Amino acid sequence: MVAVDPVSPNGGGLDGLINGGSKLPKQSFEAVTKASTLTRENYAQVVEALFDPSDVGLWMGGDEKEKTNYTGSLTSQKNRWLKKVTELETSGK
Repeated sequence: MVAVDPVSPNGGGLDGLINGGSKLPKQSFEAVTKASTLTRENYAQVVEALFDPSDVGLWMGGDEKEKTNYTGSLTSQKNRWLKKVTELETSGK
Protein backbone atom coordinates (compact mmCIF):
# COMPACT_ATOMS: atom_id res chain seq x y z
CA MET A 1 0.00 0.00 0.00
CA VAL A 2 1.19 3.50 -0.77
CA ALA A 3 -0.11 7.01 -0.41
CA VAL A 4 -1.32 8.36 -3.73
CA ASP A 5 -0.76 12.08 -4.20
CA PRO A 6 -4.00 13.74 -3.10
CA VAL A 7 -6.26 15.12 -5.79
CA SER A 8 -8.49 17.10 -3.48
CA PRO A 9 -7.95 20.88 -3.35
CA ASN A 10 -7.31 20.86 0.39
CA GLY A 11 -4.67 18.12 0.10
CA GLY A 12 -6.53 15.77 2.46
CA GLY A 13 -6.51 12.80 0.12
CA LEU A 14 -5.61 9.54 1.81
CA ASP A 15 -3.87 11.16 4.78
CA GLY A 16 -6.60 10.26 7.24
CA LEU A 17 -6.99 6.59 6.38
CA ILE A 18 -4.04 4.84 8.02
CA ASN A 19 -1.63 6.17 10.62
CA GLY A 20 -2.36 9.64 9.33
CA GLY A 21 -0.58 8.67 6.12
CA SER A 22 2.77 9.62 7.64
CA LYS A 23 4.29 6.16 7.24
CA LEU A 24 3.18 5.66 3.65
CA PRO A 25 5.61 6.51 0.87
CA LYS A 26 4.45 9.32 -1.42
CA GLN A 27 4.00 8.12 -4.99
CA SER A 28 1.95 9.26 -7.93
CA PHE A 29 -0.95 7.26 -9.33
CA GLU A 30 1.16 6.42 -12.37
CA ALA A 31 4.09 5.17 -10.29
CA VAL A 32 1.85 2.90 -8.22
CA THR A 33 -0.36 1.50 -10.96
CA LYS A 34 1.95 1.71 -14.00
CA ALA A 35 -0.95 3.48 -15.77
CA SER A 36 -1.42 7.17 -16.51
CA THR A 37 -5.22 6.96 -16.31
CA LEU A 38 -7.87 4.44 -15.37
CA THR A 39 -9.39 2.74 -18.41
CA ARG A 40 -11.59 -0.26 -19.06
CA GLU A 41 -8.54 -2.16 -20.31
CA ASN A 42 -6.37 -1.55 -17.24
CA TYR A 43 -9.06 -1.49 -14.53
CA ALA A 44 -8.12 -4.88 -13.04
CA GLN A 45 -4.39 -4.02 -13.11
CA VAL A 46 -5.04 -0.72 -11.31
CA VAL A 47 -7.24 -2.35 -8.66
CA GLU A 48 -4.62 -5.05 -8.05
CA ALA A 49 -1.93 -2.39 -7.60
CA LEU A 50 -3.98 -0.16 -5.31
CA PHE A 51 -5.02 -3.02 -3.02
CA ASP A 52 -1.68 -4.85 -2.96
CA PRO A 53 -1.05 -5.89 0.67
CA SER A 54 2.54 -7.06 0.15
CA ASP A 55 4.13 -4.26 2.19
CA VAL A 56 1.62 -4.02 5.05
CA GLY A 57 4.24 -5.34 7.48
CA LEU A 58 6.64 -2.55 6.57
CA TRP A 59 4.45 0.35 7.62
CA MET A 60 1.71 -1.01 9.87
CA GLY A 61 2.41 -1.33 13.55
CA GLY A 62 0.52 -3.62 15.86
CA ASP A 63 0.42 -7.34 16.27
CA GLU A 64 0.22 -10.02 13.61
CA LYS A 65 -3.52 -10.50 14.16
CA GLU A 66 -4.16 -6.84 13.30
CA LYS A 67 -2.00 -7.11 10.19
CA THR A 68 -3.77 -10.31 9.14
CA ASN A 69 -7.18 -8.71 9.66
CA TYR A 70 -6.15 -5.64 7.68
CA THR A 71 -4.71 -7.73 4.85
CA GLY A 72 -7.96 -9.72 4.76
CA SER A 73 -9.92 -6.49 4.58
CA LEU A 74 -7.77 -5.25 1.68
CA THR A 75 -8.28 -8.53 -0.18
CA SER A 76 -12.03 -8.34 0.38
CA GLN A 77 -12.17 -4.77 -0.92
CA LYS A 78 -10.00 -5.66 -3.92
CA ASN A 79 -12.29 -8.56 -4.83
CA ARG A 80 -15.34 -6.33 -4.49
CA TRP A 81 -13.84 -3.81 -6.95
CA LEU A 82 -12.66 -6.52 -9.34
CA LYS A 83 -16.20 -7.90 -9.39
CA LYS A 84 -17.32 -4.51 -10.74
CA VAL A 85 -15.46 -5.25 -14.00
CA THR A 86 -17.66 -8.26 -14.64
CA GLU A 87 -20.79 -6.33 -13.68
CA LEU A 88 -19.93 -3.51 -16.07
CA GLU A 89 -19.07 -5.86 -18.90
CA THR A 90 -22.29 -7.82 -18.54
CA SER A 91 -24.32 -4.62 -18.49
CA GLY A 92 -22.60 -3.50 -21.71
CA LYS A 93 -20.85 -0.47 -20.21
